[in-house]
Amino acid sequence: MLAIVQLLYETEAIQKIVQEICHVISVRKPLDLDDKLIGMGPCLKDIASLISNDSDDVRMIGIHGIGGIGKTTLAKIVYNQNFNKFEGACFLSSVSKRDLLQLQNELLRVLMGRYFRSARNIYEGINMIKDGLRFRRVLVILDDIDDQAQLEFLVVRSEWFGSGSRIIVTTRDKRLLQVFRLYEVKELNFEEALHLFSLYAFMKDGPRKGFIKLSRCIVDYCKGLPLALKVLGSLLYGRTKPEWENELAKMRKLPSEKIHSVLLTSFHGLDPTQRSILLDIACFFKGEDINFVTKILEACNFYAVSGMQVLNDRSLISTSNNKLLMHDLMQQMGWDIVREKYPDEPGKWSRLWTLKISIMY
Repeated sequence: MLAIVQLLYETEAIQKIVQEICHVISVRKPLDLDDKLIGMGPCLKDIASLISNDSDDVRMIGIHGIGGIGKTTLAKIVYNQNFNKFEGACFLSSVSKRDLLQLQNELLRVLMGRYFRSARNIYEGINMIKDGLRFRRVLVILDDIDDQAQLEFLVVRSEWFGSGSRIIVTTRDKRLLQVFRLYEVKELNFEEALHLFSLYAFMKDGPRKGFIKLSRCIVDYCKGLPLALKVLGSLLYGRTKPEWENELAKMRKLPSEKIHSVLLTSFHGLDPTQRSILLDIACFFKGEDINFVTKILEACNFYAVSGMQVLNDRSLISTSNNKLLMHDLMQQMGWDIVREKYPDEPGKWSRLWTLKISIMY
């Protein structure tokens, strides 16, 4: 009789172990990724040095850059390369668009497994994260954060997680990453950009004969932004040469809606004076001396010193040799915003930035 009872206990224990393994297998699997990945090698090498899986400290890493630069793709690759090296791993996508309590419960469900119970409010959620994960070595990736509260209620303190844990976030706003080791995603170089564009436009590693010059013009227009290269490559796939020429002329005046909407998200996240500064730089001050521009904008009561720092932190502008820089597609977005309400009536625009139009109006 004792042997039968012992056998039942063992059977029940085995069933629980099997259930736990099945849960881990079902939750911890690679994320779906585009197979057209170009220029990621150096980025992954840099990120690997920041992650340093051999170190037992809790590391918090922030990946930042302009919209459409490839932050999410990079974070997914990092997850796929590392998720099986931890006791638990969780990738929370589109954080900026989701409810905090929903995010907390997803984090707990994925990392706690069968021990998970739903938090009833975000404050209970914080305590459950601290109590449930402080002795576990986990990988947590938050993709697309845009508010400090998302960090405060999910991953803000390293002591919430066990020794050797890695917390990675992606964002457009560097200001949110005060306690993080930083990595900025840069534009692709021209050859990498041409390769990526060709994979979408021709389904091969380089342009087709007869389309080389047009391809190079479009790649130059995209200025190394992966989103633009993918969108325009897909748009032009299978099209004739006259159609390519027509689309190239069109995009210089009317950008792709997909590209425009991604960049516009950053604009809508600014306050009114910051928006004015961005539009003024797009229309008048790209390439100008930063001190000269600051004096002019301060005179307009735009609080230029703090405003321009915000734009820089959000990768909307940058500086080199004391000159103001802005991605060409961001500049084009600024122009489009100015003429949006009256596209054919420059006299009603808030800014006129070409000599020909200025003389006319």
